[in-house]
Amino acid sequence: MATVIAQATPVNIEGVSRESLFKALAQETGFLQTGVVTSGNVDYLIDTTRLKTSQGSKSEWIGGWLRISQTSNNAAPEGEISPVNDFEPELGKTSIEPYLSAVIEAGDHYELWKINPSIV
Repeated sequence: MATVIAQATPVNIEGVSRESLFKALAQETGFLQTGVVTSGNVDYLIDTTRLKTSQGSKSEWIGGWLRISQTSNNAAPEGEISPVNDFEPELGKTSIEPYLSAVIEAGDHYELWKINPSIV
């Protein structure tokens, strides 16, 4: 009888960003969505690449949380979190309140969470 010995492969975590880790988590669990802003303001963002769909449900992200993960200039509102109060899938638009401290701009990166990301 042959003996099989399992060998653990070390995990290389160097170079893994928060965003790439969350993207992998999103694909596996549906817990969150990550994307890049097409346009926005202090009270909403639009992502026509990842959020816009004719088959989505308005209730999909209402009650969820928006976190701005990276801005183009590493300034406000990077890192800010606000609850989602409206979602329009046909536009790819997510509205939030309270408002962020600065305008969300095209090219900014965001995370949409089903739970408050500050507890994760």
